[in-house]
Amino acid sequence: MMVFVARIAYWIGYGSRSIASNRRSFARGVARIKELLEGVPDDVLEARSRVAPRTGLTPMMLDWSVFMTIEHTDQVHVQILQLITALERGESPELGDISRFDDISRVSKEVVTRFYEHAKEVEDLPNRLALTAPAKVHHPIFGSLTSRGFYALLAMHLWIHVPQIEDQIKFHFTRAQPGHKT
Repeated sequence: MMVFVARIAYWIGYGSRSIASNRRSFARGVARIKELLEGVPDDVLEARSRVAPRTGLTPMMLDWSVFMTIEHTDQVHVQILQLITALERGESPELGDISRFDDISRVSKEVVTRFYEHAKEVEDLPNRLALTAPAKVHHPIFGSLTSRGFYALLAMHLWIHVPQIEDQIKFHFTRAQPGHKT
Protein backbone atom coordinates (compact mmCIF):
# COMPACT_ATOMS: atom_id res chain seq x y z
CA MET A 1 0.00 0.00 0.00
CA MET A 2 2.83 2.44 0.88
CA VAL A 3 4.48 1.84 -2.51
CA PHE A 4 1.18 2.61 -4.24
CA VAL A 5 0.83 5.88 -2.30
CA ALA A 6 4.46 6.80 -3.03
CA ARG A 7 3.95 6.20 -6.75
CA ILE A 8 0.86 8.39 -6.81
CA ALA A 9 2.65 11.14 -4.85
CA TYR A 10 5.60 10.93 -7.25
CA TRP A 11 3.39 11.07 -10.32
CA ILE A 12 1.20 13.94 -9.11
CA GLY A 13 4.03 15.96 -7.58
CA TYR A 14 6.84 15.41 -10.07
CA GLY A 15 6.37 12.69 -12.69
CA SER A 16 3.63 14.52 -14.55
CA ARG A 17 5.51 17.84 -14.58
CA SER A 18 7.63 19.16 -17.40
CA ILE A 19 11.38 18.82 -17.38
CA ALA A 20 11.62 22.61 -16.98
CA SER A 21 9.31 22.55 -13.96
CA ASN A 22 11.34 19.80 -12.26
CA ARG A 23 14.54 21.68 -13.08
CA ARG A 24 13.16 24.81 -11.39
CA SER A 25 11.99 22.77 -8.39
CA PHE A 26 15.42 21.19 -8.06
CA ALA A 27 17.12 24.60 -8.32
CA ARG A 28 14.80 25.99 -5.60
CA GLY A 29 15.73 23.06 -3.36
CA VAL A 30 19.44 23.69 -3.84
CA ALA A 31 18.92 27.40 -3.15
CA ARG A 32 16.97 26.56 0.01
CA ILE A 33 19.78 24.30 1.24
CA LYS A 34 22.31 27.05 0.56
CA GLU A 35 20.13 29.47 2.52
CA LEU A 36 19.77 27.02 5.42
CA LEU A 37 23.53 26.40 5.64
CA GLU A 38 24.46 30.06 5.49
CA GLY A 39 26.16 31.14 8.70
CA VAL A 40 25.66 27.80 10.47
CA PRO A 41 28.88 26.65 12.16
CA ASP A 42 30.47 23.44 10.88
CA ASP A 43 30.19 21.81 14.31
CA VAL A 44 26.39 22.12 14.10
CA LEU A 45 26.36 20.72 10.56
CA GLU A 46 28.61 17.85 11.67
CA ALA A 47 26.62 16.94 14.81
CA ARG A 48 23.98 14.26 14.62
CA SER A 49 20.45 15.27 15.49
CA ARG A 50 17.28 13.28 15.94
CA VAL A 51 14.45 14.33 13.64
CA ALA A 52 10.84 13.21 13.63
CA PRO A 53 9.86 10.48 11.19
CA ARG A 54 8.44 11.68 7.90
CA THR A 55 7.58 10.16 4.57
CA GLY A 56 10.66 9.20 2.58
CA LEU A 57 13.05 8.93 5.53
CA THR A 58 14.24 5.52 6.66
CA PRO A 59 14.78 4.91 10.39
CA MET A 60 18.55 5.22 9.87
CA MET A 61 18.15 8.71 8.39
CA LEU A 62 16.42 10.03 11.49
CA ASP A 63 19.71 10.32 13.39
CA TRP A 64 22.01 11.85 10.79
CA SER A 65 23.97 15.09 10.75
CA VAL A 66 23.34 17.74 8.08
CA PHE A 67 26.60 16.70 6.40
CA MET A 68 25.43 13.06 6.36
CA THR A 69 22.11 14.07 4.81
CA ILE A 70 23.88 16.10 2.15
CA GLU A 71 26.27 13.20 1.46
CA HIS A 72 23.32 10.81 1.03
CA THR A 73 21.52 13.25 -1.26
CA ASP A 74 24.65 13.77 -3.32
CA GLN A 75 25.31 10.03 -3.67
CA VAL A 76 21.77 9.44 -4.91
CA HIS A 77 22.06 12.33 -7.37
CA VAL A 78 25.35 11.03 -8.77
CA GLN A 79 23.83 7.56 -9.23
CA ILE A 80 20.76 8.98 -10.97
CA LEU A 81 22.93 11.17 -13.23
CA GLN A 82 24.78 8.01 -14.29
CA LEU A 83 21.51 6.13 -14.85
CA ILE A 84 20.06 8.93 -16.97
CA THR A 85 23.19 9.15 -19.09
CA ALA A 86 23.19 5.37 -19.65
CA LEU A 87 19.48 5.36 -20.52
CA GLU A 88 19.99 8.16 -23.03
CA ARG A 89 22.77 6.09 -24.65
CA GLY A 90 20.31 3.22 -25.05
CA GLU A 91 21.84 1.09 -22.32
CA SER A 92 19.88 -0.90 -19.73
CA PRO A 93 21.65 -0.26 -16.42
CA GLU A 94 20.63 -1.75 -13.09
CA LEU A 95 19.72 0.44 -10.15
CA GLY A 96 20.82 -2.06 -7.52
CA ASP A 97 19.88 -2.07 -3.87
CA ILE A 98 18.85 1.46 -2.93
CA SER A 99 19.42 0.80 0.76
CA ARG A 100 23.14 1.24 0.07
CA PHE A 101 22.52 4.99 0.10
CA ASP A 102 21.42 4.79 3.74
CA ASP A 103 24.84 3.69 4.96
CA ILE A 104 26.53 7.04 5.55
CA SER A 105 29.45 7.38 7.89
CA ARG A 106 30.79 10.58 9.39
CA VAL A 107 31.56 13.16 6.71
CA SER A 108 32.97 16.68 6.72
CA LYS A 109 32.19 20.01 5.10
CA GLU A 110 33.82 19.02 1.77
CA VAL A 111 30.62 17.14 0.99
CA VAL A 112 28.83 20.46 0.54
CA THR A 113 31.18 21.50 -2.28
CA ARG A 114 30.64 18.17 -4.07
CA PHE A 115 26.89 18.47 -3.55
CA TYR A 116 26.80 21.90 -5.25
CA GLU A 117 29.02 20.67 -8.12
CA HIS A 118 26.73 17.70 -8.79
CA ALA A 119 23.62 19.86 -8.35
CA LYS A 120 24.93 22.09 -11.15
CA GLU A 121 25.26 18.97 -13.33
CA VAL A 122 21.64 18.06 -12.54
CA GLU A 123 20.44 21.54 -13.45
CA ASP A 124 22.48 21.52 -16.70
CA LEU A 125 21.49 17.99 -17.73
CA PRO A 126 18.54 19.03 -19.96
CA ASN A 127 20.98 21.23 -21.91
CA ARG A 128 23.11 18.16 -22.70
CA LEU A 129 20.56 15.37 -23.05
CA ALA A 130 17.08 15.21 -24.57
CA LEU A 131 15.68 13.02 -21.76
CA THR A 132 13.49 11.24 -24.30
CA ALA A 133 14.99 7.74 -24.44
CA PRO A 134 12.32 5.03 -24.12
CA ALA A 135 14.56 2.66 -22.12
CA LYS A 136 13.58 2.16 -18.47
CA VAL A 137 15.14 1.12 -15.18
CA HIS A 138 13.08 -0.38 -12.40
CA HIS A 139 12.98 1.52 -9.12
CA PRO A 140 11.67 -0.60 -6.22
CA ILE A 141 9.38 2.16 -4.98
CA PHE A 142 8.47 4.18 -8.07
CA GLY A 143 8.40 1.42 -10.70
CA SER A 144 9.98 1.50 -14.15
CA LEU A 145 11.22 4.96 -15.02
CA THR A 146 12.67 6.52 -18.15
CA SER A 147 15.43 9.13 -18.05
CA ARG A 148 12.76 11.82 -17.82
CA GLY A 149 11.17 9.96 -14.89
CA PHE A 150 14.51 9.74 -13.11
CA TYR A 151 15.06 13.46 -13.72
CA ALA A 152 11.75 14.10 -11.95
CA LEU A 153 12.89 11.80 -9.16
CA LEU A 154 15.95 14.03 -8.63
CA ALA A 155 13.69 16.94 -7.72
CA MET A 156 11.44 14.81 -5.55
CA HIS A 157 14.37 13.25 -3.71
CA LEU A 158 15.92 16.61 -2.97
CA TRP A 159 12.66 17.91 -1.50
CA ILE A 160 12.42 14.88 0.78
CA HIS A 161 15.67 15.99 2.40
CA VAL A 162 15.31 19.80 2.44
CA PRO A 163 12.88 19.73 5.41
CA GLN A 164 15.12 17.16 7.11
CA ILE A 165 18.08 19.54 6.89
CA GLU A 166 15.92 22.36 8.19
CA ASP A 167 14.82 20.23 11.16
CA GLN A 168 18.39 19.13 11.86
CA ILE A 169 19.58 22.73 12.04
CA LYS A 170 16.61 23.83 14.15
CA PHE A 171 17.29 20.97 16.56
CA HIS A 172 20.68 22.40 17.51
CA PHE A 173 19.52 25.97 17.90
CA THR A 174 16.28 25.30 19.77
CA ARG A 175 17.73 22.85 22.26
CA ALA A 176 20.44 25.34 23.22
CA GLN A 177 17.92 27.96 24.33
CA PRO A 178 16.86 27.89 28.01
CA GLY A 179 13.20 27.24 28.61
CA HIS A 180 12.56 25.97 25.09
CA LYS A 181 11.02 22.52 24.90
CA THR A 182 12.17 20.20 22.12
